[in-house]
Amino acid sequence: MRNKVKSAVAVLAATVLLSSGLYTADIYAANIMTDLTAGAGKKEVSVSVYANTRVIKNSKAKADTQSPGGVASASTRSSSSAYTSSSSMSGYVSGEVSADSVSDKDNEYKDFCITTSESDLEVREEPEDSAALAGYMYKNCVGEIIEQRNGWSHLRSGELEGWARNTGLFYGDEAEDRIAAACMQVAVINTETLRVRADASQESGINALLGLGDEVEVIDTDEEGWTEVKYEDGTSGTATGYVSNEYITLKKSYKTGESLEEIKDREEKAEASRKAAEEQKAEEEAEAKAKKEKEEKAKAEEAEKAEKEAKALEESVSQDKSVSDDKTETPKQEEAAETTEEKAAAPAAPAVNTGAVAASANDELLLAALIQCECNGPYEAQLAVGAVVMNRVKTGYGSISNAIYAPHQFGPASSGKLAATLASGAISATAMQAAHDAISGISNVGNARYFRNVSSGHAGIVIGNHVYW
Repeated sequence: MRNKVKSAVAVLAATVLLSSGLYTADIYAANIMTDLTAGAGKKEVSVSVYANTRVIKNSKAKADTQSPGGVASASTRSSSSAYTSSSSMSGYVSGEVSADSVSDKDNEYKDFCITTSESDLEVREEPEDSAALAGYMYKNCVGEIIEQRNGWSHLRSGELEGWARNTGLFYGDEAEDRIAAACMQVAVINTETLRVRADASQESGINALLGLGDEVEVIDTDEEGWTEVKYEDGTSGTATGYVSNEYITLKKSYKTGESLEEIKDREEKAEASRKAAEEQKAEEEAEAKAKKEKEEKAKAEEAEKAEKEAKALEESVSQDKSVSDDKTETPKQEEAAETTEEKAAAPAAPAVNTGAVAASANDELLLAALIQCECNGPYEAQLAVGAVVMNRVKTGYGSISNAIYAPHQFGPASSGKLAATLASGAISATAMQAAHDAISGISNVGNARYFRNVSSGHAGIVIGNHVYW
């Protein structure tokens, strides 16, 4: 009966406001719909709170709103007034109140209670210790009292409804004070896009934009038409700023109990999340292991290749020595051998500047790493490798990265050796200098774009263990 009277009062109050032009028809309909929903078993706050609800939205302060125009919200958009507590298993429910709110606590929390301790309070289906368990209320959980009987309270807290012992609850003035302290105030954005200002002034700088329906925590509300809020800024986590009261609705939220069905659902989701995390970790570990094995295999293959090249070079030198010691050669044979040797080992070209290429610090680091992988010799030999890469960049590849990672060109790029060198960061100062000079246009191999080990016998410019052409 009491609820019916309160509902009638709410409708009468809304009708008066509607006739006075303070509310629009769609806002009135929304408030009545919310109140009726509350009466159907999903009541969030008492009817008296709804009777004092003010939807703050008019034509003033338009400078702080703008059409959407593709602007993304600065905070996470919420489709529900329910919250999830990060420090408790219980949820939140919300009741809308105006910026000047209801000052009389007796009207706001008269029929409400709050838990007395941090220990879980059992809520049962009947007012008996032996009755079936309906759920639990946790620290600072708020409930609406339906009736009281023999030291028990029949209450509703969120989706949980049942009986709890009075010894576990606060009532009256003490409950009202504790509920007021436990409530969190939230601002709901009522316009398409709302500017968040650095200070409480339309001349202040804009920190962020909030979208229609976004909900942000209220820090303070002043009498000059501004509210200080905390919001997610998408970079450093949270930030604070000011929004105009003309385009927000304030509401209060408090923690509620949890039914057995909600507990079961939460635990199942937590278990699924845990399994998913374990599976992801296992996949990452398997990928890391496979990557390590691939890198070790590439290193072994590279070492084997280097050993074969060194052996081939040693055999080549030995053969050259044996030919030079052979005294039975004819003058013509000696002349032909000298001609072949001169062709295969042409003198290095003098260092020239073939033109600098614009490159970033990452490009220079990539080139230095390749130089070190291909040649661990003196500066002149490393500069030659760098010059070959830059000559390729200038003749079609377009960038250092394209030239280095072109298929079937540089072994370290495809074997994983280059990636390992970059990851280690152990790149010599000589290699860095050679890369810098090569990018600057300095070349000691002319326009050469290829090189091989000298054991190949290819004709060209010989510098260190490589021949360039």
